[in-house]
Amino acid sequence: MEKINKDQENKIMKDIEFLWTCTTEMNAYFTILRQLQKNTDIFQEQMNLSKAFYHYTYNALIVATFTEVSKIYDRNSKTNYFTVIEYCQKHIDLLLQIRKEKEKSDNIEENRKVDRKYLEDIFSKLKSDITKLEPAFKNLKTQRDKIYAHNDSRSRDGVETIIENNPISLKDMEELLSCATISLQFIYALITLIKRNPLPNNIGDLDATLIKLQEKRE
Repeated sequence: MEKINKDQENKIMKDIEFLWTCTTEMNAYFTILRQLQKNTDIFQEQMNLSKAFYHYTYNALIVATFTEVSKIYDRNSKTNYFTVIEYCQKHIDLLLQIRKEKEKSDNIEENRKVDRKYLEDIFSKLKSDITKLEPAFKNLKTQRDKIYAHNDSRSRDGVETIIENNPISLKDMEELLSCATISLQFIYALITLIKRNPLPNNIGDLDATLIKLQEKRE
């Protein structure tokens, strides 16, 4: 086996770590956002006690999620999802080398056979998935460039027109999150033999909090 190019290995690890941090942030924001949506009907009375708080929290979570998703998929940034996936696809042998070294150092024997053909198939499917999401990428970029990346005043009608012509639904956002999460989780596990959790263990605390509040009021 050829000697690993440490500069290339460090680049992959650094880029994956950066994107994974963004991924965990956006998953956390989106998960809480979904909890707020679900609990608005289930715990309407309890949430109405702090109606303004939940309203502005919900809006802030939408902006935060949008910001993190935009950061990952920003083709103009130095480190972005597309360039990292492309780099990994072009350096499959390097990924396999890193994995072999990790297996050797940790004395691990993997049951699944991971070879060039297996990874080529994985990246080929991923490329197809990315192509299907291109309309969402385009709308995401347009909204970011014309709304979120500007400080100049805009009429509400102007903003609404931009959003109407370049819509990003929560379903679109969910698909963008899923694409980044699954693929980055796979690549990270491939080269480190560690499957990382994209969410904190206690991210569902809102449900438990509202249930306790309901019990106390009863």
